Amino acid sequence: MEKIGIRLAIVMLLLLLGSDRPARATDLMEVYRMAVAADPAFIAAGYTHQASQETRIQANSGYLPALVGSYDWSGTRQEIIESDNALFQRGAAEYSTHSALLSLVQPLFRYASYVRIQQSKVEVMQADAEFEEARQNLLMRSAENYLNALAAEDQLDFIRAERSAVERQLLLAKAKEKALLGRRSDLLEAQARLASVAADFSEAEVNRRDAYEAIYELTGEVPTSLKKLQNEFPLVAPDPPDVVGYWVAAALQQNWEIQVQRHAVEVQRQEVSRQNAGHFPTVDLELRESYKNSGGTMFGGGSEVQNTEVFVNFKLPLYLGGSINSKKRQALFEYKAEKSELVRISRKVRRETEKGYSAIVNAIQRVKAREMEVDAQSEVLKLKRAGYQASLYTNLSVLDAERDLYSGKRHLARARYEYLLNSLKLRSIVGVLAEEDLVSLNQWLN
Repeated sequence: MEKIGIRLAIVMLLLLLGSDRPARATDLMEVYRMAVAADPAFIAAGYTHQASQETRIQANSGYLPALVGSYDWSGTRQEIIESDNALFQRGAAEYSTHSALLSLVQPLFRYASYVRIQQSKVEVMQADAEFEEARQNLLMRSAENYLNALAAEDQLDFIRAERSAVERQLLLAKAKEKALLGRRSDLLEAQARLASVAADFSEAEVNRRDAYEAIYELTGEVPTSLKKLQNEFPLVAPDPPDVVGYWVAAALQQNWEIQVQRHAVEVQRQEVSRQNAGHFPTVDLELRESYKNSGGTMFGGGSEVQNTEVFVNFKLPLYLGGSINSKKRQALFEYKAEKSELVRISRKVRRETEKGYSAIVNAIQRVKAREMEVDAQSEVLKLKRAGYQASLYTNLSVLDAERDLYSGKRHLARARYEYLLNSLKLRSIVGVLAEEDLVSLNQWLN
């Protein structure tokens, strides 16, 4: 019993030591890989893409042979009550009939089916573009959710640090008042500022929890902690610096949303051709093999018949209640609608490209300006704290300097994250965002 107790104590000690280990921080690539495996939107896009690959098989079937078999059985009870035909005898008879048919149809000319085959090829290309768009969207959402979570954590940390600074200032104000060296207003101002910072802290906590929940929405897991962004990383402006000549032109050519819509326009253009074929003739070659075994007939006696027949079926639709012309008009209107949608998307992408380019340039300028602001505010705070000790500044001046410093730090952090996000967004708009871009960003996390 004593040995068991010792072993149990050792196990408990090891468990306690293991529980004290800090949880390993999750990085951006881990979040992305979890999202690839668990994001419902991306998984649904994958299934939709797989389903679209069946389109060509179904379209090709319109020109491939169709083999159909059928079998019928019937039971007949016949009673001849009266007949002027001497061959028919009065009385009742019961018999069954078995019949089987095997039909092979080979289309020879179906223009609508031919157009449908060409149309299905474009639909598959459209589905490929949609899946690539979904993949780039996942890359962007993974980075965005990760950086938003880091930004929320930074805001919380800055407010926590500001709260600690205000608490120290409050203690100093209390000490000066107790020594009859300070004013009552200094104490009240510190208390009011502490209450304001506490309210900001509560809001920041909510924002942080929500940011982590956004990662859960993407991956199905809530990370314990995330790797932080390093303080120093390169700020690189878009190259080449020709937003209209290069970036807009590239986006209009390569943007995946535009590519999807281009395919949609082509699909609908071919749909117009397919509906125009509604008045075209169709020609099919049909081979029938039939067998019928009847146990009786109204003439008496049964029969067993086997037939082999070859048909060439020619059909020419002449009038189907106006449905053909209606479908032609409908297809034409939908084609025009898809073309208008392509114009809308192209204009939107152009605007987003110019905005994304400008956002990167602006973010770089703001980062540099905020860095200068933080350095300057740090020196101002040092001077005002020293001046307060010497009664040259009021407590409110010190509190305002602390607020301005941490406000500058929050704006600096936000500008850095916006630079990274806008850099990724511009590549996504141009249609060249890749996993390597996240790998490159991931190396600046620690």
